[in-house]
Amino acid sequence: MFTESMIRLFAIVLERDGEKVTEALLDIGVMQSISINAFDNAAGYRDNFGPSAETIMRLSDLRKRIESFLGSAAIVPHIPQSIDAARVSRRNIDEESRRLDALAAELQQFRDRQRLLQNDILKYEEIKRQIDLYGSSFSSETLRAGFSYVSLRLGSLPSGRTTALQERLRETPSVIVPVGEKEDREHLIIIAMKRDRERIDALLSDSGWTPVELSADMHGVKNEVTGAVDEKLQALHKEQRRLQEESKAVITEKRDALLESWVRLRIDELYVKVQSTFRRSSHTLLISGWLPAARRHNVAETLRRATEGRCYIEWLSPDEVSDLHEERATAPVMLRNPRILAPFQMLVTNFGIPEYGTIDPTPFIVITYLIMFGLMFADIGQGAVITLLGILGMASLKLKRSQRALAALLVWCGGSSMLFGMLFGSFFGFSAVKPLWFDFHGIVTGQTHPSAGIASIYDILGITVKFGIVVISCGLLFNWINLIRKHRWMELVFEKGGLLGGWIYGGGIYCGWYMVTHDYRALPGVAVISVLLGVPALLLSLKGPFHSAIHRTSFSVTLLLKVVMEWVVELLEIFSGYLANTLSFMRVAGLGIAHVSLMVAFFTMAAMVRGNDPGIAASITATLLLIAGNIMVIALEGLSAGIQALRLNYYEFFTKFFHGTGKLFNPVGLREQHNL
Repeated sequence: MFTESMIRLFAIVLERDGEKVTEALLDIGVMQSISINAFDNAAGYRDNFGPSAETIMRLSDLRKRIESFLGSAAIVPHIPQSIDAARVSRRNIDEESRRLDALAAELQQFRDRQRLLQNDILKYEEIKRQIDLYGSSFSSETLRAGFSYVSLRLGSLPSGRTTALQERLRETPSVIVPVGEKEDREHLIIIAMKRDRERIDALLSDSGWTPVELSADMHGVKNEVTGAVDEKLQALHKEQRRLQEESKAVITEKRDALLESWVRLRIDELYVKVQSTFRRSSHTLLISGWLPAARRHNVAETLRRATEGRCYIEWLSPDEVSDLHEERATAPVMLRNPRILAPFQMLVTNFGIPEYGTIDPTPFIVITYLIMFGLMFADIGQGAVITLLGILGMASLKLKRSQRALAALLVWCGGSSMLFGMLFGSFFGFSAVKPLWFDFHGIVTGQTHPSAGIASIYDILGITVKFGIVVISCGLLFNWINLIRKHRWMELVFEKGGLLGGWIYGGGIYCGWYMVTHDYRALPGVAVISVLLGVPALLLSLKGPFHSAIHRTSFSVTLLLKVVMEWVVELLEIFSGYLANTLSFMRVAGLGIAHVSLMVAFFTMAAMVRGNDPGIAASITATLLLIAGNIMVIALEGLSAGIQALRLNYYEFFTKFFHGTGKLFNPVGLREQHNL
C-alpha cells in the first residue's frame, strides 16, 4: 500500500578493495549509489575515486553509437542475466572509437547513395504529379501552358542518337518517350525538372536536337509518359532496397563483435558510474547509497565477503539522513507492485512519483480505472476485439517496454469491457445476451420495463455520481493517512483535503441526498445544516489565527482582513470544488450513453439500407455498414473512454492526496532491474 521502506548505507573500505566492492555492488544490483557532498561525516574524503565525468560520457556515447548501428539491423543488445564481471576485460576507449568511426565511414557510403536516390525519387514523383494535373493527352496548348516545376520538350534527333542521349542524361532526373520516326529522325518527348533546363538544353544542342511544334493532340502519349516515370521510380526504389540490404548485411556480418563491444562498454559504463560516487582519502574509500531496508543484511554480507571483513558499515534511516542537511537527503521512491500491474503503475508514474513514505495508488487505480472504462465502454464483442489487439501487441517483439505496457493495458480494458458487457447484455451493439444487472441499451432506447430497478438515464447518472463520491472519499482518506504519517497536523485539520474539508464534503453529500429523496423540495433542518456545514466552516476560520500564532505574527487590521478573505475564498473553493468534482463523474454515464447511441444510429442506418429489400446485396451492404460502425466505435469510443477514465483518476482522485514530488529509485546493476 505504501512505498518501500528505504535505508541509507555509509561504508568505509580500503582503497585496494575498491574494484571488488564495485563488482559486488553491481552484481547484487539493489543500491542507488549517491555522490557524497562535503559535510562533516565526510571530512577528509574530498577526492573522486572513479574516472572523470568525461570518461563516463565517452563510454555512454560509444555504447549508444553501437546501439544505433545494431538498431539499423533490428538487433537489440542485452546484458546476459548471468555474467562474471571479473572475466570481462575493459575496452580501450580510443581504439573502440576508431573502430566505430571506420564502420560509420563504411556505412556512410550507403547513406550518401541512398540520399541521392531519395532526391531522385522525389523529383520523379514531382514529375508524375505535374503530369497528372493535365488531361489524357499532351497538346500544343499544354506545352505552351507549361508546368510549375516541370519542363516538357517535343523534338527530333537524328536516328540512332537517342541511346547516347539517354546515357548522358542518366544522372539527371528525366523521362524520354519515343513518339515515332520519320525521315531518318526520331521524334521524342523529353520531360525534366525546370531547374535542369540549361544543362539539358546544352546536351540537346550537342546531339542535334530540333524542336517541333505540335499540330494536333497526341492521344495516348500521356499513358506512355506515366509508364516511363513509373518504371524509373520502380528502378530507384529497387536500388534503394538493395542498398538497405547491403548496409544491413555489413552490420549483420559484424554482429558478434558489436554485441561483445556493447556488453563490455555497458559494464565499463556501470563500473565508472558507481565508482564516480566513491570518495577517497589517503587509504580508504567512503561509499554511500540508498537501498530497500529489507535488503540491508544481504548488502552488508556481500560487502563483508568482498572485502574479507575489512569494512565499516553504518545504516541511517531517512529521518536520520535528513538531519545531515545533505543535498540528496530525501529517500528515493521504490514502488513494489506485481509485474501484472505494470500498466497501471505506468499510469501512476506518468502523473508523478509519490512522495517517499506515502500511499502508492497503483492497486487502487486498477479498480477505479477499470470500473470507469467498463461503464463507458460495455460490450462483450468489442471488448474481445480490444483484448485480442492487446494480446497481439504483447506478443510483438518490436515493441518497447512502455508500448508493451500499453498493450497489456488494452488487455485489462478489454476484459473490463467484456465484464460490463455481460452485466448490461451487449454484444457488438446487439441486446443478444440477458443482462446480469440492467439493460443499458434498453434504457437509452426507452424499451426497459418500468419495474426494473434501474429504469432511466437518471438512474445511470445516479450510479456514476455515487461512484464518484466513493472515489473522492477514498482520496480524502488517503490524504489523511499520508498527512498523519508525515506528522503534518495543521494540514490534516485545516487544508481543503483535511478533516474539516472532509467534514464539509460529507455534510454536503447528506444534504444533497436528503433533497433528492424529498423530490428536490426540502433540505435538512437548520440544526442539522449548522452541524454538518456551519460548524466546520467556522472552525476553518481558525486556520489563519493558528498560522499567525505559530509564526508569531503581530496583529494588525491588514492581517485580519487577509485572514477573513482567505477564509472566504477557501470556503468557496471547498463548496464549488467538491461539487464540481462529484458531478464530473457524470461524464462516465454520458460516454456510456453516447456509446449505446452510436451503435443504435448504425443499426438504424443498416435497417434503412436493408429496407424491404430481401436481396443479398442489401444484406451485405447493411452488414458491412455495421462492421464499419463497430470499428469506428472501438477506435473512437474506446480511446475516449480510456482518456476520460485517466482524466477522472488524475484530476478527481489523485489531486486529493497525491504529491508527485518523489524521485524514483534507480539502482545500478549488471542485470536488468524490474523495479520501475
